[in-house]
Amino acid sequence: MITEDDIRRAELELAEAQDALAELGPGRRFAWLTGRESGAVRAARVGWVDQAAERLEALRAQYAAERADLADRPAREKAAGKVVADAGKALEASRKRVTDAAAAAQAAMVELLDAGAAHDELVQHTAAELVRCGLPLSDGSGVDHQTGGTRGAVRLRGAWWTGVEPSSLAVWVLHRVAVARLPRLHGLTRHLQHFGRRLELDARPDGLLDKVPALAAARVRELPRPEIGEVHGAPVVFADDYERGKAERQAREAVKVGRPVSLAEAEQEYQQNRRWRSG
Repeated sequence: MITEDDIRRAELELAEAQDALAELGPGRRFAWLTGRESGAVRAARVGWVDQAAERLEALRAQYAAERADLADRPAREKAAGKVVADAGKALEASRKRVTDAAAAAQAAMVELLDAGAAHDELVQHTAAELVRCGLPLSDGSGVDHQTGGTRGAVRLRGAWWTGVEPSSLAVWVLHRVAVARLPRLHGLTRHLQHFGRRLELDARPDGLLDKVPALAAARVRELPRPEIGEVHGAPVVFADDYERGKAERQAREAVKVGRPVSLAEAEQEYQQNRRWRSG
């Protein structure tokens, strides 16, 4: 929404531009500027005045349109009653879906961590049982027995069983989902790529997670951005305060490139150009 402060700022900018142009005087030229440079300064300041005037006119037009729009809004809301009611039902159903999905994911993550912790506990218990039966995990002989093990892993009948580190399991799953459902360069995907011991789970000799089905990559849809400041029946000058502020800054920078805003700045620019030409 355009505010009265926006209008006042635009009026001040127009006044500043007009004052800068008036400093040149009618046809007057700076003694220290060449004819070409003086003409460029005048043309730049005239352009600044025109741009500021056009912007002020656009802001005033949008301000008036927005005030008329506010007065007419209750009638339009009443006419759109069915659309509003249907949208409310759809949003409520969507919120329930999100809540249910979050609850299911939370429960699944708890089950995953519990299963991983139980697996690690079983590996450690099995190692302790081997030792209790007089089968040390390593006897220093260098022979691969049917039983044995190392820290966090045991070997039974030649097959290795290794702990999983539950937190790495959670990261592994979340990374796979992020890769399949988020944009390719999303920050979460990059952050999880080398987080913890996730990569170790992809190269386990026991193939613990080999049977986890792969996720098909989904095409990420770009959500439409609503015109926040759209006025019914009138063209939109700026979508919102952020866009308006950004446009204002860009406009000022663009104008500053082509015109000095004061005599002091003009003199400084001239001295810099002269040093560059003489150097």
